[in-house]
Amino acid sequence: LTRSDIELVRDAGVTIVHNPVSNMKLGSGICPVPTLLREGVNVALGTDGMSSNDGNDMFAALKIAGLLHKLWEVDYEEWLGAQEAWRMATVGGARAAGDADGLGRIEPGRRADLVLLDLDTIPFTPLNNPLHQTVFGSTTLAVDSTMIGGRWVVRQGIVTGIDEAAIHAEAREIGGEMLARHDAAFEIGEALLTSLHAGWLAAMRTEVGAERKLHR
Repeated sequence: LTRSDIELVRDAGVTIVHNPVSNMKLGSGICPVPTLLREGVNVALGTDGMSSNDGNDMFAALKIAGLLHKLWEVDYEEWLGAQEAWRMATVGGARAAGDADGLGRIEPGRRADLVLLDLDTIPFTPLNNPLHQTVFGSTTLAVDSTMIGGRWVVRQGIVTGIDEAAIHAEAREIGGEMLARHDAAFEIGEALLTSLHAGWLAAMRTEVGAERKLHR
């Protein structure tokens, strides 16, 4: 994004969704989040899709977002940390969803979309800084229950309303069939890879007036 791009985004009230794990897997560059926040752009946190983020683990995205931007050549006081990453995942996400008054915070009158974490798990033992441990720990291991709109969808580690084992079995069966059907497509992809690779390198070397990668 150029400076004029950032100003247009900010003035139009557009949200930028930062998908750090997906961006790193695809090698598509690093979003200039410190600059966006400094310029007043709303930034939310996301995982992207399964094809570019195999786990879709929001806590992994939270951790990477809190660490990745220390690579920028800026004053360490402007580094993103636990607070900024948490705000993107909560308040920033609520604004992106168009429900800044109903989501993003735990307050009376807001929607009961909650994730309950077990403080007796390894990521929180011993408990010393709950926010830092939530952002930088292996927090997925601590998820106990999840509520959406006041309704439990995960309770004490068990997904409610569905048969998880049956769904896993069906996914394995269907997945095997899909892979078998895709063998021909993979062969075509391998044949095209050389040309696509050359085109990608040419595109990345083309000057467009914006930095795609971190550099010195």
